Formats: sequence, structure tokens, C-alpha cells
Amino acid sequence: LMWNIYYHLYLDNESMKLLNDQATKLYGMVTTMQSWTNGKYGQQFRFCDEGTLSKVRNIWYTYRAGSFKGKEQE
Repeated sequence: LMWNIYYHLYLDNESMKLLNDQATKLYGMVTTMQSWTNGKYGQQFRFCDEGTLSKVRNIWYTYRAGSFKGKEQE
């Protein structure tokens, strides 16, 4: 499934669910730079400033927003 998410432009429902679940988990882990740094992934994945973290959080929000639910993508 990770291969599909990384390499394919269109995802099947199973891959999309995995992407949505991961994005939802990551989105919920971060509210501030401090909460991210002190969290589960903060030592492995660092952000240089609040602006960058905010942009990545917005991407996670997009992936979890539910706009992908429904019909299977090719």
C-alpha cells in the first residue's frame, strides 16, 4: 500500500484509507511546534519553524478532509 501512495497518481480505496488514517493521526498530533517536538515523531522529523509546520499540517488536513471518499480512483 505504501508503494501505491508514493508512486501512483490515483489510489484505490484501500490505499486511500491508509493515507487518510495516517494523515488524520499526524494532524491530530500537532497543534504547536512544542507539541510536535515533544510528540512521538518530533525527534525523527523536525521542522525549522512554525510556518513550515503549519503548511505541512494543512497538507495533512487536505488528505484527511474527506474529499477523497466515495468512488474508487483509477
